[in-house]
Amino acid sequence: DSLTLKKRFAEDPSKYGAQVTGDPLAVYPQYADTVRQKALDEITAERIAEISKFTSDQLAISLRGLPKELSFFVLPTDWAARRPSLQQLAEQIATQFKIPLPAYASSGDAWLTLQDVKSMRGVGASFTNRFGPKAVSLPDLLDKLKEFGRGMDTMPLQKDVASPAMTSATKDLFFFRVMDVDPSRAPNSVDEVRGALVLDVEALKRFEVLTAMQSQLDAKARADGLRAIASEYGGTVDFVGRLRESAPETIAYGIRIANIPGLGNNLDAVREVIRMASALPVDRPITEIAEADRTFMVPLPKQLSLLLVRVTDLFPLTIEDFQTVAANPRIQDALLGDEFRNATFESLKFETLKKRHNFHLVREKDEKDAKDPTDPAAAKSGSAQS
Repeated sequence: DSLTLKKRFAEDPSKYGAQVTGDPLAVYPQYADTVRQKALDEITAERIAEISKFTSDQLAISLRGLPKELSFFVLPTDWAARRPSLQQLAEQIATQFKIPLPAYASSGDAWLTLQDVKSMRGVGASFTNRFGPKAVSLPDLLDKLKEFGRGMDTMPLQKDVASPAMTSATKDLFFFRVMDVDPSRAPNSVDEVRGALVLDVEALKRFEVLTAMQSQLDAKARADGLRAIASEYGGTVDFVGRLRESAPETIAYGIRIANIPGLGNNLDAVREVIRMASALPVDRPITEIAEADRTFMVPLPKQLSLLLVRVTDLFPLTIEDFQTVAANPRIQDALLGDEFRNATFESLKFETLKKRHNFHLVREKDEKDAKDPTDPAAAKSGSAQS
């Protein structure tokens, strides 16, 4: 209500961007919408935290008392009958918090690859802070499944046990459970993968044809537009607002996502689009540049695709945006990437430092000789000790 909002504002006007020297309520009407939205955001965050804790507690009850090996639960033989139903849990949440029934969905019998998971709406881009200060995305978490042989003590996740709370960039809350797992392996026969082989061969043939027609398609797109190409070859035309190498709503959590409709998270494609768009003149409005001059094609051999792009506007990076990005340690870590972090780790390993600085342990030679049974001195020393 208005009275509560006014009290919130009067307690700390600066929280809402107001610099007040006199009576704060005198300027309240100017900030009423901001106060209401911020209050709503705070209350929503509190409620989501309550729902997250309630759900996690309900899932934990069924696991209470089960033995563990390392960090993984040893599930009983009747676990299929004992494990909590996520659909019933959704009903409990609705009743407990008096909210509409949360959405429940199953992937069914179809197998999903990690790439399929990434493209799932909402949950595909979710992440968790359950395992440390660095956010872990859903695909990265699934990659550490115990049944894949890569289970980690610091990030335990296993089949038939519900996940920790996952949050999306839009603040939606997700829980999931892996029902079955088929680790990557060599096929036992051609028949087992015949369908995939046929699709691969057909895709390769189509891409060879498209590549041979690349200059022709590029010219037609410049002359007739993207929709003419899409309608002729069964493609789609999607609008993308402010294409960036890293979405600001996810990079703040240390997750680098560069989505393109139909391609998913494809950093190479985004970089190439931005590189080509950056070559356009910036000394006049984009509308004064002929559409043909801001239409170009990006070959994507890994995806067996040709990406046609028409630039409709340019948004240079401002110094304010840059400073906001540069000041966030999580963003810095995400921008460095795994390759840089792994290289840093390798350069600081003990063996690497020893080699770089020609460093030797004082007892290194003695220990090596003592372990060499062919060394007469070591054998003599061993006899004396025995």
